[in-house]
Amino acid sequence: MPIHFKYSDCLNITFLAMLYGLGMPIMFPMASIIIMNQRLAERIQVAFNYRLPPAMDNSLSDSVLSIMKYAPLMMLFNGYWLMDNRQFFDNVWHYKDKVTQNMWADHLPGYRVC
Repeated sequence: MPIHFKYSDCLNITFLAMLYGLGMPIMFPMASIIIMNQRLAERIQVAFNYRLPPAMDNSLSDSVLSIMKYAPLMMLFNGYWLMDNRQFFDNVWHYKDKVTQNMWADHLPGYRVC
């Protein structure tokens, strides 16, 4: 029973939900439903299809937990960038005069008057 595939799916879903969840709030309930569905399917497979549960030690679980602590940190940084984006709330954009000109995103630190 390859348990590392299950862990990688769970990590992928969790990181995607935490990274893009503030921009698309539907990601949080979708991620929880997907993880619960995978957990239910895994329990059914262990109960009916596999003769013995996987024999493993704590090293895989410890490594997953050590990786998982970075998901809220990524959510904070990406969420700050997303919530500070003027294009997201004010519907303000800047046109480019030339094709070779870089896009001005207006992500500068400072105070603004609402």
